[in-house]
Amino acid sequence: MEFGFVEGGQPRIPRECVQPELTFWLWSGYNIARLRYEILLAPEAAADIKRLKANLRVEVRDAIGKHLRHEPGKTSRSRIKRLRGVSHPQYRIRIGELRVFYDISEDVVEVLAIVPKSAASEWLDTWSKEEQ
Repeated sequence: MEFGFVEGGQPRIPRECVQPELTFWLWSGYNIARLRYEILLAPEAAADIKRLKANLRVEVRDAIGKHLRHEPGKTSRSRIKRLRGVSHPQYRIRIGELRVFYDISEDVVEVLAIVPKSAASEWLDTWSKEEQ
């Protein structure tokens, strides 16, 4: 097997290494790389994650990495919601019975709090800022 580049900068990859479903992306010149957002935990969120049981902590870290690293503003029907009527926090992600509130600015996602579903509305009443 010989890897390298042919004239014009196209990669030369042996056929046995190419998966058929990826062939279009490989040869089209289409860049599938996405911007990676930096994820910052507010001190309150760091304290919240430390209070979780180990299995929930892993679940939250995996979900934050999976959903917020590349497209944190992409809303869905049930998992990620843009909060209406408030300017801070901007979004909420559902992870099982937990709710993670976060803001997006340029290339940074700031996780503000990780709270149980039962305490989410109380947290929002206390910490959210109304839109003006």
